[in-house]
Amino acid sequence: MKSQYTKLNDVEMDIVAEKPRLIFLTGKTCSGKTFLSNNVASVGYNIVKLDEVIYKEVMTKCSVSDPVVGFATYRGNASQEWIDYFVKKARVMILEQLKQGNVIVEGALAHNKMIEAVFADELKDFLFIFLQPNNVNTYASHIIKRFKYEMETGKTGLPKEFFQIVDAEKI
Repeated sequence: MKSQYTKLNDVEMDIVAEKPRLIFLTGKTCSGKTFLSNNVASVGYNIVKLDEVIYKEVMTKCSVSDPVVGFATYRGNASQEWIDYFVKKARVMILEQLKQGNVIVEGALAHNKMIEAVFADELKDFLFIFLQPNNVNTYASHIIKRFKYEMETGKTGLPKEFFQIVDAEKI
C-alpha cells in the first residue's frame, strides 16, 4: 500500500486488492474511521470497534456512566486497572475475530504504549492506517454534525474539552 492517500476510496481499493489480515485504523475524531471500516467490512472484514470495548467492557466493569471518563482509557489517562482491562478485552476480541477471517480494528487510540500493548505478540503484524482530515471545511462539518447528534442523544465520545468551547445555541 502507498504511504499517503488523499481519498478514503483509494485506501479502501488498496485494502480490497491487498487484503491484509489485520488492520488498525485510527485517526482524529470524525476523520472517517467508521465510514472506512464499514466499507471494508462489506468486502469480508470483521470489525472490532474499540469504542465498544470501552462501552461494553470497561465502563460496565468499572461502573462508569460518563463516556468521557471511560474514554480517558484511550489516552492512557485512566487507572492502570482500567487500561490493563481494556487491553486484555481488546486483544481477546481481536483474536476471536481473526479466527473467523480478516479483521479491521477501529478506534482513536492516541497513546503509543496502549497501541503497543494491544498489538503485541501474535498481533504485532498489522497494517497501521491513520486518517488525517485534509479539508478543514468538510472536517468542521462532520464535527458539527456529530456534536449535534451527541447533544441530542446524550451519548458522546468527543473529548470533554470540545463541549466546553462550543456554544450549542449557535450551532
